[in-house]
Amino acid sequence: MTPTQARTTDPRVTQATAQPATTPPQTVVASSEDAGALAQSVLAGLREADLENITIAHDADGQWIIGVENRTYRSDLDAAAAALEQIASVLPPGPLMLRLKRHDVVVCHVCVDLADYVKLQAGLMSAESLADTWDVKPGAGQAVGPVQLLASGNQSYWRTDLKLRPAVEYQIGLETDPFESDYFLLTNLETTVGKGLSADLRFATQVTSDADVEMDRALLTWTGWPCTDLLATTSIGKFRDEIYGYYGELQFGGENHRVGAVGSLTHMNANFDPFDKWEQAFAYYEYDWGQLGLQSRLGYGKFRESGDTGFTLSLRRRFGESVIEAQAVKTNDGDEGLTFGLSIPFGSSRASSPDRLRVRTDTAVSAEYLSNFAVQGDYLQGPHDLDSFRGELSASYLQHHGQRLLDEPNGVTAPDWPVAPSFEGTSGLLRIPTADVAPEGRLLTGISYMDRGHSKVRSADTDAMPTFIGAGFLPNLELVGRLTFFHDVKAFSWNYNLDRSFNAHYRIKPQRGAWNPALAVGVQDVSYGTTTSYLGQAEYIVGTWRHDNWRAHLGFGTGRYEPVFGGVDLALTGEHRVHLMADYDSDYVNTGLRVFLGDWGTASIGLLGMEDIAGAVTFQTDLR
Repeated sequence: MTPTQARTTDPRVTQATAQPATTPPQTVVASSEDAGALAQSVLAGLREADLENITIAHDADGQWIIGVENRTYRSDLDAAAAALEQIASVLPPGPLMLRLKRHDVVVCHVCVDLADYVKLQAGLMSAESLADTWDVKPGAGQAVGPVQLLASGNQSYWRTDLKLRPAVEYQIGLETDPFESDYFLLTNLETTVGKGLSADLRFATQVTSDADVEMDRALLTWTGWPCTDLLATTSIGKFRDEIYGYYGELQFGGENHRVGAVGSLTHMNANFDPFDKWEQAFAYYEYDWGQLGLQSRLGYGKFRESGDTGFTLSLRRRFGESVIEAQAVKTNDGDEGLTFGLSIPFGSSRASSPDRLRVRTDTAVSAEYLSNFAVQGDYLQGPHDLDSFRGELSASYLQHHGQRLLDEPNGVTAPDWPVAPSFEGTSGLLRIPTADVAPEGRLLTGISYMDRGHSKVRSADTDAMPTFIGAGFLPNLELVGRLTFFHDVKAFSWNYNLDRSFNAHYRIKPQRGAWNPALAVGVQDVSYGTTTSYLGQAEYIVGTWRHDNWRAHLGFGTGRYEPVFGGVDLALTGEHRVHLMADYDSDYVNTGLRVFLGDWGTASIGLLGMEDIAGAVTFQTDLR
C-alpha cells in the first residue's frame, strides 16, 4: 500500500501519533488471551497472502516474532511487503521482528516498530525515513527472554513447484561449429523436504531436430546456520551436463563482510567415491556495498573447469530482481579472462496458491559474455550455492533498499540529454565516445553495420557487424560487452571471423557552468583476456559541452583515437526525438541522424567518410 492509499482515520494512526515526537512509542503488551487471538488473526492474513512456513511468537519484552517464507511471489521483497501489510493491519503498534526464510531456514530478519510503519501508511513518514529507523541483519536474530509460540501453519514440506521455462542456447565461436543454436523446454521441480533440506530436479527437453530429453540436474541440498554468523550448504547429485559429485560451501561473517570457502568433488559419471581427490577448492573474501546493491568478491583457488589455479575478482550488482555480474580471472600461468553476465526475470509476478503441486512459468533472459573460453573462475555456481540462498534477502541489500519493501520501487533517473550508444556500444555519437554515460540501472543492446572501407579493421578490408550489450553498472560507470562479426576474413574453416571485446566508460564529472565540460575516461577493446583486436584498442579522455539544444565533444586518445577526435550533435526537435550528428574519429569525418523511438530505443543512419552508408538499431530498458 502506498501512503496515498492509506486512511488517516485508522485508529492505530491516532495511537501511534498521539504522543509527543520526543517520546518513543510505547510497547503494547497484550495478555496471553489477547495475544493468542491476535496471533490467529495474523496467521489467517498471512495464509490469505499465500505465505508459507509461518510462525508467530511473542518474547518477554512484548516483541512480536513472525517468520514467513515465500514460494508464491516471484520477488521475495514483494512477499515481505505483503507480510508487513497483513501484520500491521492486525497488530497494535509495537516492536516487530520479521524473519524471512528459505526452505524454512531464516535468511535474515527485519526489526521495525509497527508505529512507524503505520505512519508510513498514513503518509506521515517517508519510506526512506522508515528505512533509517529499522534494522536488518542476517540470521534469525535474538529474542528478549523466553519466546512463547502462539501460532504456526501452512508448512511447505513436500510441496513441489513445477517450473516451466523455454530456453534458447546460442554458442558462438566454436571451432567445430561457428554458430550453433538449440531450443529447449526446461522443466524444474523443487521440493522442500525438511528444514533446510531441498530436492531439485531439472529436465531439459530439446525441441530442435535432434529431439531429446535429459535430466541435467538432480540435487539434494542442505543449508543452515551451524552457529551464529556461519552459513553452510552442501549438495550431492548431478549438477549439470555430466557433472556428478559433491559440493560444499561455508560463509562466515555479518551484514557486510564475509569470508568463504568452496570445495567440490566431481566426476564425469555417477561415481560418488568419497576418498577420491578434491577436484576444486576455493577461498574468497566478500564485501556487500549495501547502498549500491553491489557485492564484490576476491577469491583464490583451483578452477574446476580447467584445473588451473588462480585469482578471480567479481562484481555483482543487483537491480531489484535483475542481476549483472562482471568477473576477471587470472591464473598462475598468466592466462586471463573476462566474463560479463546478465539475468532478468519477467512474466507473472506470482504463482498459484500453495498446494502439493503447483505449476508456474519461470521465464528469464540471461546472457553471458566470455573473452576467453579456456579461463573461467568456475566453482559450480548455481541454485545450490549460498549467493542463491541469500538472493534478494541479503541483509545488506535489504537494509538499504527498503523502498522496494515499503513503497513503490525507484525508477531510473533520466538524464537531461538522452544517452544512446555509438555504433560500437559505448555512449557516444557515430564512431566516437562522448562524456555521456548510461544511467545507473539502464540496460542497452544493439546491432550495427559498417562497410569494409571504414570498419577500422587493421588486418584486412571487411564489413563489420558489431552486436553489443551494455549497462549502467554503477553510478557514472557503464560496461559493454561486444561481439563483432567480420565477413570475408576467415578464421579456422569459417566464412567469417569473430572478435570479442570489452569496453569500460566512466564519467569523472558532469558539466558545471557553460564552459566547464563534463569529462569521461574509457578503454575500448580491453586487452585483458584477449590476444587479438580488430576494431582497435584505445584509451581516451573526452569532454562534452552542452549549450541549449546543441553540444560539442573533444577527446584525446591512444590507438584508434590517436591523437584527437571530436564531434557535435544537434537536437532538431525540443523533445529530443531527432538528433543530427557529425564526428571525426581520427581517420574519417562521419555524419548521421539518430531517431529516438520513445523510451525503448534508437535507430541511426550515417555516412562514414561522407560516402558509405552505415546504420544501427538499439534497444533499452531499465532494470528494477
